[in-house]
Amino acid sequence: MASKPNSIQLFALQVPAQISLPFKLYSLIVPQDWKKLLNKLQQRKNGKSYISLPVECLNHALQLLLDDEILFPSKNAFKLTSNANWLYTKTDNVSTNYIANVVKTWLRISLQNAKDLTEADIAEINSLSGDDLHFEEVQLPEKVWELEDGQLKINPLYYNLIPYLLASAIASEPLKLIDPTTGKVFKEVVFRSCAVDNGDVAELISWAPELEIKEVTNKETSKKNKTTHNYSYLINFALHYTADGKPYVSCNYGIRRWVNWELGFLSSRVTVYVSPTNSTRFAPCQLKFVKKKKDAHDKKNGDKKKNIDFEGHLARLISELNFRDKFTALEVINNPCKQDDLAWGIVYNNTMSHSHNAGAGLFPQDIEIFYNCCREKIQKFFGDAFPTIETYTRCDNKQAVEKTSTEYKALGKFIKSHFAVESEDIPFYIPPDLRLILLSQTTASNKLIHALASKYSINMI
Repeated sequence: MASKPNSIQLFALQVPAQISLPFKLYSLIVPQDWKKLLNKLQQRKNGKSYISLPVECLNHALQLLLDDEILFPSKNAFKLTSNANWLYTKTDNVSTNYIANVVKTWLRISLQNAKDLTEADIAEINSLSGDDLHFEEVQLPEKVWELEDGQLKINPLYYNLIPYLLASAIASEPLKLIDPTTGKVFKEVVFRSCAVDNGDVAELISWAPELEIKEVTNKETSKKNKTTHNYSYLINFALHYTADGKPYVSCNYGIRRWVNWELGFLSSRVTVYVSPTNSTRFAPCQLKFVKKKKDAHDKKNGDKKKNIDFEGHLARLISELNFRDKFTALEVINNPCKQDDLAWGIVYNNTMSHSHNAGAGLFPQDIEIFYNCCREKIQKFFGDAFPTIETYTRCDNKQAVEKTSTEYKALGKFIKSHFAVESEDIPFYIPPDLRLILLSQTTASNKLIHALASKYSINMI
C-alpha cells in the first residue's frame, strides 16, 4: 500500500445517534471449521502462529470481482477468536459457490510453496463448499452510539458502514464541480471506490485521470518543452472519536498522481491500482524488483525489467478468476496508466506540488470547490443527519492560504521572531520553559512536530 497521500481535511461531520438504512443489510459469517483450517495451514507454511495468510488480498479480489454485491469486508473475520462477520451486502442472493471457489484458488496460490503440505490438507481445501456459507440479515442496534461513564459505546460495524454510506453518496453519480468565481459547472467527475488495506476507511478516486500539460523552460538551452501529468482526485471518509468520546467522520481531499512514462529499474516498491473488466472498483497491489538467477542471455542484455514482478497474489488471483483479464508485470510497467475496460495506474508518488496544478478546480481553489459539492451531495442523500462540526476551508488571511510550499520556510523565521531572545553568545535563544502545543492527525506530521521542536530545543510538547 502506498504511503498516505498529501490531503486536507475538508470538514468533519457529527455522527447521528440513529440511522435508518435505505436497504436491508446482510452479512456472511466465516465457518469456524474454515478458520481452524486456515490457522493450521498458515502455521504449516510459516511455522509461526502469529503470522496469518494474506486475507487482505482475498478481500480485495472479492471486492473487485463481486463489486455490485459486496459493500465492504471485515479485516478480522478469519481470526480464531474474532466474532466479526466477514462480507456485508445489500442482498442474500450472492453466489456462495463463487466465493468458495475464490477462497480455494487464493489458498492454492498462497500455499503453493508451503513445505509439509499434506494430501489431507489439500483434501480439506478442496472440500470447502459454498454450502458452508450462509448470509444473515444484520439487525442494527437502535442507537448508533452513546456515552456510558464517559466511554463511547458503538457497534464496530459502524466504523465501516458510516464511511461507506457517505462515500457511496459521493460516487452515486458524477460530481459536478462548480467554479466559485462564475457559479457555473466546469466539469463533471466520476468517482470509483478503492479497496484499502485498512478496511475502516472508505476511499474514492476519480477516473479517468485528469490531464495537465505544462510548459517547462530548459535553463541551459532556454527551450520550452511540454510536460504531461496524469492525476486523479482523491476523497476518503473515516470515523474517529474526540477526546470526550463523541464520534465524528472526517472527509479528506487530496490528489493521486499517476506515472505516465515507461518504467525501467525500480529502486523501491511502487503501488499499482487495478480495476478488472466490468468492475467499478480499484484495489492496490505492489510491484517490486525481484532478484532472480540470470541465464547467459540476461547477463549479456542486462534486461532489468524481467526482474520486476508483483508482490502478493492479487494480480494472479484476478488473472486466474477472470479469464478476460490476463496481464503481467511487464505489461504494466510498459503502459503504466491504462484506461481501457481493464484499467490500472502506477502511483508516481504522493506529493503534489503547485507546479503540477493550474486553472479552475485545481489547488488551492479546489478546496472550496470540493467542500461545496461534497456537502451538497451528502445533504441531498441524508438531509441534516450529518451536520458539519469543523471546516478548514475558511481563512481570513487569503495570502497565507495561497502561499506555495517553498514559502513555508518562513515558519522558522516566525518562531524566532516570536519566541527568540537575542543573545551575544549564540544567534538566538529560546526560554527553557517554553511549551509548544501543536495538533497532528497523521504519523508523518507527528514526526515533523518532534523534529521541529528538537531543532529549537523545545522539550515540552
